[in-house]
Amino acid sequence: MTAYVHIGTPKTGTTSLQWFMAKNYEVLKNKGFVYSRVSLSLARHGYLNRIVRLYLEGKTEDKFVKDTIKNLKEELKQNTNKDFIFSSEDILWWHKDVDKAALALKDFFTEVGFDDIRIILYIRSQEDLLLSLCSQETKNADPTYNAKESKPENSPRFQMYEYKALAKAFMNTFGKENLILRLFDKNEFYQGDLIKDFLHIFNLDLDESFVLIPNKNESLDLIGFELLESINTHFKCFTWEHNGRNSFIPNYLAMETFLSKDPSLKFMPKKEIYESYITYFEESNEWVRKEFFPHKERLFPKKDLSTYKENYELKEMKPEYWDRIANFIVDFAKDRKNIIDNKDKKIQELNTQVSNLNLNVSNLQNENSSLKQILSSQEHKAKTLKLSFLEEKVKRKVLKNTLLEKNLGFTHEDILQSKILNQKVKDLENLLSNIQSPQANIYTSAKLRVQNHLAYKLGQALILNSKSLKGYIRMPYVLSYIKEKHKLEQKAYNEKISKNPYLKLPSLDTYPDYAAALKEKECLTYKLGEALIEANKRGGGIEIYKIYERCA
Repeated sequence: MTAYVHIGTPKTGTTSLQWFMAKNYEVLKNKGFVYSRVSLSLARHGYLNRIVRLYLEGKTEDKFVKDTIKNLKEELKQNTNKDFIFSSEDILWWHKDVDKAALALKDFFTEVGFDDIRIILYIRSQEDLLLSLCSQETKNADPTYNAKESKPENSPRFQMYEYKALAKAFMNTFGKENLILRLFDKNEFYQGDLIKDFLHIFNLDLDESFVLIPNKNESLDLIGFELLESINTHFKCFTWEHNGRNSFIPNYLAMETFLSKDPSLKFMPKKEIYESYITYFEESNEWVRKEFFPHKERLFPKKDLSTYKENYELKEMKPEYWDRIANFIVDFAKDRKNIIDNKDKKIQELNTQVSNLNLNVSNLQNENSSLKQILSSQEHKAKTLKLSFLEEKVKRKVLKNTLLEKNLGFTHEDILQSKILNQKVKDLENLLSNIQSPQANIYTSAKLRVQNHLAYKLGQALILNSKSLKGYIRMPYVLSYIKEKHKLEQKAYNEKISKNPYLKLPSLDTYPDYAAALKEKECLTYKLGEALIEANKRGGGIEIYKIYERCA
């Protein structure tokens, strides 16, 4: 299984590529590539920097390492027929010894289960990298050094500029054939586009299935430099650290406001600094050219410095500059207000939750006190003793029945069957008694059967309770009671006939007073009940009154 590990270098469109891959996760997956989602943060695999550091410190048994490897193995298991893509420029940003970093990276991905590891590395001219890094260091509020004033040999990011050392480190560890080295230059991109160039590595085309995103993390203009540098003097740590600038001024506000493409606002450092990055790395670049780009005359196009213009200080404040600064202040104020409003809302929600929890606690405490009182009462103790006595009595009866079974030769099942047969005989005797009884009942009178219908009983209740105000008030409760009672009677009847089918009532037309029963169904009482049932099914009761008026 192949792992493509994109390591930058930083400031070569890495952020844009990462967000593009994260946004198009499903599209890439359908085309055979998985942009790993394990510990993905801000669309990149920044955790790889921590993994490399732990490996270099000999902490390969660290819980974070073990958990990450476990999660990645699970992701591999779910995508066995696909290649994986990882992207993090953080390794080259923080690790000066790139040889050791490369070895640690290989050990980690081998442990995960990849047998084919390919490194993707974009490089750009060092002088252009300097311009972009100056912007990034200003965004980061780097307290360690000023990139604008640093010559190559003094830069703490020296490893990012020295491409010969970078290439050798990854060639020696992964093999030259597994180092995919690309030039970060629009004229060198496949079809002049970075996204297309990156996809071309995987033999993919930028078709309509992909979703494009705006460019990310672009360089600041000169107004942005001046403003953020001034703000940074109030903070003594990196912007993302606790109490760093981002805790007070969101990074995105500055980055969205001060990205002008106006040439007069393009940051250009002192010529001496700019030129030093061209000359210092000439030998290193020539080695890279011969190894990877022998068809080119130079690794990067030569710059004409005869017309070079320094532009590292804002010497004039135009009215429109003030407008942009004002917009920044307004956006900042709105952002703070939204945060405060959201916090107030959150606090209110939390207070409500706390009140509800306190109420629940109070109720539970009251219930607990009540239970304690009940358990400690004499009545409860008496009930407990009585229950124990009954349990003992049941045990004795069971023992007695067992002894009887042995003495008489009957089993417990035989006794139960006998009881069931006895009950059936009693039911049939009751049925015969009802049929032979001189008094009318539901077994001898169809009219009484009709009067036992739910419709008749409801209609009768409607008429009786409509004669007084008190009756109207209690009517809903009476009707509900009749309905529930009828439901229970029907349930009991159905259970009886399921046990003994002989108890099933005959058809109405077999009764001698069948004609009287039909007349009973046409009376006001029955019709009112029917109307109520029908209205209840529809969700309203207005039809009852129409029936009542028609029948009155």
